[in-house]
Amino acid sequence: MGRRKLNLGKVYGDTLRRCVLSYMPIYRKPSLDACTIQIRGKIAIAHNPALGLPLETLGFFAFHYAASNVAVQFAHPKYIVVGINLPPKGTEKELRIIAENLGTEAKRYNVKVIAGHTGVYKGLDIPLISVTCIGKVIKKEEKISPGDLIVIIGNVGTEAVWLQSLVGGAPSKSELWRKLSPLRPSLKLMDVKGVKLMHDVSEGGAAGALHEIAENINLKLNVQSKLMSYYEGIKKLKQNPLRLPSYGVLIAIIKENVWDAVSRVSRKIGYPCSVVGKIEKGYGAYVDGVKIKNIKRTKLDEIYGTFPKHDEILEQLDETLASLEQHPKISRIIPEVGTNMVYSKPHAQSLDDIAGLSGRVVVSLGRPKVCGETIYGGSKHVALVLLEALKLNPKVRAAVNISGGEEVIKALERINIKVCRVPRLKKENTCHIAAFIRNSKSFSYAYYHPGDYAVEASIVILSRSPKKLLDVLTKVARHVKDKKDV
Repeated sequence: MGRRKLNLGKVYGDTLRRCVLSYMPIYRKPSLDACTIQIRGKIAIAHNPALGLPLETLGFFAFHYAASNVAVQFAHPKYIVVGINLPPKGTEKELRIIAENLGTEAKRYNVKVIAGHTGVYKGLDIPLISVTCIGKVIKKEEKISPGDLIVIIGNVGTEAVWLQSLVGGAPSKSELWRKLSPLRPSLKLMDVKGVKLMHDVSEGGAAGALHEIAENINLKLNVQSKLMSYYEGIKKLKQNPLRLPSYGVLIAIIKENVWDAVSRVSRKIGYPCSVVGKIEKGYGAYVDGVKIKNIKRTKLDEIYGTFPKHDEILEQLDETLASLEQHPKISRIIPEVGTNMVYSKPHAQSLDDIAGLSGRVVVSLGRPKVCGETIYGGSKHVALVLLEALKLNPKVRAAVNISGGEEVIKALERINIKVCRVPRLKKENTCHIAAFIRNSKSFSYAYYHPGDYAVEASIVILSRSPKKLLDVLTKVARHVKDKKDV
């Protein structure tokens, strides 16, 4: 018995009780999500780890895992305690990305950090973020009775489609992960009288969450799968959608007479909502007449923890910019406003899919100097040009801006890059080259804009990768006179 191997993910049921809780001075029997205790009025407390996720999503999920578990206990999240633990090879850049994303979510929901710890430790291979959330309970869970409705808010399988897209198995919309949280609907529904219980879908999928509820309330859940709302593309995964990862979905048990109110609130904030069954006398969770006997996870869950620590897009851009600093002659074609180089993910849909410098490449002591760090959304104008060009030629995923002028145009044409001349536009506060591409549907590997009042002439060059762009820049720079010689 003692040598039985633990399964991946959260420890449940008998194993949890036998191996953990039996040794602990437990204050109160654990509930479905967060525990509530009486300290100057009721508060709810939840603790969750976040790990094995793409770096840019770690802070987001670390906050939402804990805050959502507090919210489904009918409590407003107020404070968090944060632990950010990185492996020995962790960098300041990674730390900033995690902290910024976590802080952004906390600010959005007016939650304050009251304590925490940040460190680097041997024994870790990937970042481990832990968050304890504390919230103020605004009402108690009501007694659940036969006849109550079982409601699902959100699309089952969204998380699964996102996970599969990360390994190239299915297409997904940009930053789909930002929709993977039940926090917003939980906060809205806790104010609706007659909402008796809320439980977020996490490990084990919707089927696992229904099983957990049944064990907790000691009644029968009779559910029909055809009544649920599913995320588009879920059928292509060819697996039981109720077992697939579906974080972001919320299950609620409500009085029958408050269905209209619950539906209205959910749809107002953009979440699909459907009645999928009823509470009946008996015990266990039944889907389409078949009892759910365990919380069974799929192979798709194992993708968590397998993401490469580093981002290939950012790495290639970093390497190219570091090499660029070793070519002094490139300073000849860096404009007064500085140069930015960008590189996009395949099939980019927004500026958030395009990496660029948060600062610029400038000229310092006669050499190119990279200022800032490479991040997604780090550039606006050059990224906008690339985003429009991608619609015409998806193979072109990198762009850079340099000084304009006839000398530079001739240098580009000398290496067989034709330059498209972009006319001045009357419209202000817009990227003229991006607007030209969008309106003309004209693709070129280089676009020249003559500038305007207080705006210098510039050229944007496109290519398949940052390394190819660097090759172009070094060749062009050889054919352009040094600015101090002009």
